Amino acid sequence: MAESTGQGVGRDELATLKLLALDGALDESTKVSCAALAERLDASNQTASRRLQRLEDAGLLTRNIVSDGQEIELTDDGERRLQSEYADYRRIFESDASVDLAGVVTSGMGEGRHYITLPGYMEQFIERLGYEPFAGTLNLELTAESVRKRARMSAIEPVTIEGWEDDERTYGPAYCYPASIEGSDGEYEPAHVIAPERTHHDEAQLEVIAPEKLREVLELADGDEVIVHVSE
Repeated sequence: MAESTGQGVGRDELATLKLLALDGALDESTKVSCAALAERLDASNQTASRRLQRLEDAGLLTRNIVSDGQEIELTDDGERRLQSEYADYRRIFESDASVDLAGVVTSGMGEGRHYITLPGYMEQFIERLGYEPFAGTLNLELTAESVRKRARMSAIEPVTIEGWEDDERTYGPAYCYPASIEGSDGEYEPAHVIAPERTHHDEAQLEVIAPEKLREVLELADGDEVIVHVSE
């Protein structure tokens, strides 16, 4: 039985998704016949059809039935699933996993300042990151391409900041990925991409912490483009 990866998609479906991407469905709509796909998968037509249906139901591809087959294109979620698989293999075979993420500077809601300065987090930052972070985060809006590439961060071992609790509430863990920040006026390190386990941000939002206020050090303003180099 194929190992499940959620939403009815198992390893067999992921293999099918990879094959479709290799055929060009990652970049544009690609015509596929179920019989030809079944032959390449060494499976029956019915099995190939079921795999395509599961991938479509999971939102990983779109299909348009035509007279001589199907026009298939991977969705952004489909690409992200493959990026995640790719990141896992990089983690197995490469010791210097890295990913570059591009985005523009945006204004945050001020929550980073509050959470970073909480003693339960700050003590761990100093001990595990080796510096006391500035009380605030640099907030970025990632490009569409970088949103898809973000899954590659799973190939990089993060520094874990443990969750903790006080008399009022429980605070969740966060994961810090070593990084450097490149702007038009130079590059800054050390820094870390911080990914709280509990967050209202979507995949397009990225937060970065550092010992200094990155907006001032790199002379950044809202709308400025930066590249975040995330690596081991």
